[in-house]
Amino acid sequence: MPLPVLAKRRRVTLPIACVVAVAVMLVVSGPFLLTLQARPGAAVAAVFPPWWTPESVFRAAVLSGVDIIGVGATSNVIIVSARNVAELGGLYSAGAWSLIRTATPGCFGLLATGESRSL
Repeated sequence: MPLPVLAKRRRVTLPIACVVAVAVMLVVSGPFLLTLQARPGAAVAAVFPPWWTPESVFRAAVLSGVDIIGVGATSNVIIVSARNVAELGGLYSAGAWSLIRTATPGCFGLLATGESRSL
């Protein structure tokens, strides 16, 4: 004797599952991402294109008017501090891809141990 069918199964298609997964990720990660937002007065990692030379990164930071705090672990990251939002915007105008507030001195490879690294 066959078992009775109570309800038809509904298949979740892959595009719907992807949309739901992205929505859940945005809701969960939203508050965390806001803590990484660059703000004037805070140490900010300015990420420039990876093919830029250290001299180009340094020149772009100087031209935008920010204070240079240190260099990142890679040659396209420089740690800076801006006095106002216009200086942060100047980094984008100078070619920065991203500005990320650094939570700790060791973040993004900032050399805070007294080491020196030449550009």
